[in-house]
Amino acid sequence: MTPIEEVTFYRLLVNADDYGCFDAREAVVKSRLFPLKDTMKLSEVGKILDRLAEVGLIVRYTKDGKPFLCVNKWGEHQRLRVSRHKYPTPDEADCGSLPQVAASCGEKSLESESESESESEIESESEKRKAQETWFEKFWKAYPRKVNRVGARKAFDKIKPDEALLERMVAAIGKQIESEQWTKDGGQYIPHPATWLNGHRWEDELAPAKSKKVLPFQDFNQRDYSGVDAEIMAGLEADLKDFLANEKGEQQA
Repeated sequence: MTPIEEVTFYRLLVNADDYGCFDAREAVVKSRLFPLKDTMKLSEVGKILDRLAEVGLIVRYTKDGKPFLCVNKWGEHQRLRVSRHKYPTPDEADCGSLPQVAASCGEKSLESESESESESEIESESEKRKAQETWFEKFWKAYPRKVNRVGARKAFDKIKPDEALLERMVAAIGKQIESEQWTKDGGQYIPHPATWLNGHRWEDELAPAKSKKVLPFQDFNQRDYSGVDAEIMAGLEADLKDFLANEKGEQQA
């Protein structure tokens, strides 16, 4: 490094803010570091700053299109006294603003995108878990045989049903709960919920319900004698009258 480059660097150390940052406009640098050096050209100031950046003493960048610089490893040698920056830091630099920070800015951008994606994935997984918990509670409430909740939850999580499938499950339970198998002997043949889930039993096709046999009559007077021969009917009526008369006589005696 040339003497003028070393002088520029040391003067930057005493003019930078408490975080080692400074306005990098050539005119500002010249007026603050070399106020009485009228012969120094702004182009010379720019070359000196380029050299300091090249050897790694400073980093140059822009913020909202304005140039700034910051002394490298400033925090290792200076104690930070205030909580606010006077100038923007490299972390706030416009991405790709200058070659010295373009690569690192790109890395930060990628890291930021990666972090955002990770955060989104975490939030998405958290929402899914909450939804699964809510949906399992709905299934558990609908299922009539509440045994082995842990096994049922494992089977439920393995299936990972969406809301539409959950509605199918609940609807199937509502139909099966009225089936002959599930109502027989106090419901002892209702499968365990884990078994029901693992077997995808919501897809079962229910057998048609057996119709109850209804007797054509409940007592003698309700019998249907249509189609019976009239002569036979007359004989039956006569026998019935004789039977009733005999019964009445015996009661009177």
